[in-house]
Amino acid sequence: MVQIRGMESYAESLGYVGYFVTLTCPSRMHAYHKKSGRPVENYDGTSPRKAQCYLGRVWNSGMRKLKRDGITCMGIRTVEPHHDATPHWHVVIFVDPTHASALLATLREYALHDCPNEPGAQTKRFDAKLIDPAKAVQRNTSQHMYRKILTAMALATTTK
Repeated sequence: MVQIRGMESYAESLGYVGYFVTLTCPSRMHAYHKKSGRPVENYDGTSPRKAQCYLGRVWNSGMRKLKRDGITCMGIRTVEPHHDATPHWHVVIFVDPTHASALLATLREYALHDCPNEPGAQTKRFDAKLIDPAKAVQRNTSQHMYRKILTAMALATTTK
């Protein structure tokens, strides 16, 4: 949490705006539906590790494009498993307000590059919310960080 607060203070000193971004994988990488528990019809057998690599490639591609366009940003991410262990990312990212729309458009473009027309892709694959500067970023991210820590602790105790 100290790292997030320090980054938030530094971003504020630069006049940057913050966004809370969620990035998820296409449905073909999810084994089971959350509500019904039924198998996803188009599941392609992607393991959680490969899904994590996929998200890394999506993010890195977007960041490379932003760098080519001269847009700098900074942030921190957490990885959280879905009900079926497929990862999704939560990212707190700060950027100069003049570049915010380009940043979000680029990240959305890369997030939707794979299967953009599948049901729910436009609303579930990429989500970005402007962080209210009156509220500390820590409050926005602490729930996700806490859940990640608890999950890691649970996994560590069950594998011993």
